[in-house]
Parts: sequence; C-alpha cells; structure tokens
Amino acid sequence: MASVVVLKCQVKLANPEDSYKLTFQAYGSDDFLFFSTAPGRLPFFFMYRCLFEVLSVILPLNAFQCALLEHLNVAPSELYPKNWAMVRAFEIVSFLQHPT
Repeated sequence: MASVVVLKCQVKLANPEDSYKLTFQAYGSDDFLFFSTAPGRLPFFFMYRCLFEVLSVILPLNAFQCALLEHLNVAPSELYPKNWAMVRAFEIVSFLQHPT
C-alpha cells in the first residue's frame, strides 16, 4: 500500500483543489482491466503508473485525450504506455506549432 501513497503524490492535477475527488487503490489479482463499473458503485478506471511517473499525464484528462479515448471506444487502461507516449508527443508537437 505504500506504493499507492507514493503514486498519489506523483499524480498531477489540473486543479490541485480537486484532490478530494480522487481515490487511489491498487488493483487486486481478481480485478480485470476490462470490467465496467458495477451498479451502485462509484465510477472508476485503471491507469498505468508510468503515465504519471514518466509521461506526466495530468488529471482530469484534457479534452483531446477524452475525445481520442471516446473515438477509439477504449478506457485509459486499454492504451499501452507506448501509445500514451505517442499521444503526449502529438500534444507537445501540436502545442509547439500552435501555442495558445
């Protein structure tokens, strides 16, 4: 459980005041990444730890990331870290070419 506490410190939030909205929990051996939220249970999704440690993904996901996931009809955990790296690289290059 110490790793969950460390991860919580590594997660960057767009608005740090929203930290109370997030709960971090390690998944168990009986959990599957493709499970959907059960009725009566709070919505959740799995994320790879390296997305926060290496790729600096910020929560909540931005509009581009959400639109991409929706278009692909996948959850955040269904994109492998190398795919997330490609998404981040695209965002960075796009920003450099068209800063707002």
